[in-house]
Amino acid sequence: MSNRVRKLSFLLISPLLSAALLAGIIAEHRHYLNPEDFEPYHVQAKLAIESLPYSIPPFSGADNDDVPKEAQILLKPNKILSRRYTDASVASLNHPRSANLLIVQCKQSGDMVGHFPPICYPSHGWEKFVDTERDWIVDELRIRGKEYQFRQTENGQTKICTVYNFMVVPGRGIVRDIQGVEEAAEDYQQR
Repeated sequence: MSNRVRKLSFLLISPLLSAALLAGIIAEHRHYLNPEDFEPYHVQAKLAIESLPYSIPPFSGADNDDVPKEAQILLKPNKILSRRYTDASVASLNHPRSANLLIVQCKQSGDMVGHFPPICYPSHGWEKFVDTERDWIVDELRIRGKEYQFRQTENGQTKICTVYNFMVVPGRGIVRDIQGVEEAAEDYQQR
């Protein structure tokens, strides 16, 4: 190889490698998902939440309007459902058995990070005194979650609230707590 060809090769190798690298970056970028690619999923999730029954015998449900506006602004939910189910069949109607159901579906997993039970309840005056891992089996499906218990005393009366919490992350499934959501938020394609 002549000296002239060798000099020309050294001169062109850097620009050619740079152009090849740039072409590779552009090709990979075309495979990135855009927010609109996820819209069908969010439409399906919203419809599924809206289709939850009001009657789950012996419980009957009624929607709550108790989700603070601040929480809704922070969460930016695609759909939020807050419903109280009450067992009217209980003999003592002075203190009927009841359960609150709260489902929040967000388009961005990062929106959940600042608002989950160990943050939300204490910020509203509740003291956390139980934080334990729990698993529930529902129709052979294992739901890995957490049980939190909070207490609050007002006018000498102590109230206790038990929260059973789990989160569903697309592509990961059911996660026990916010750590699973944070891990998904780290991946651009999973956010």
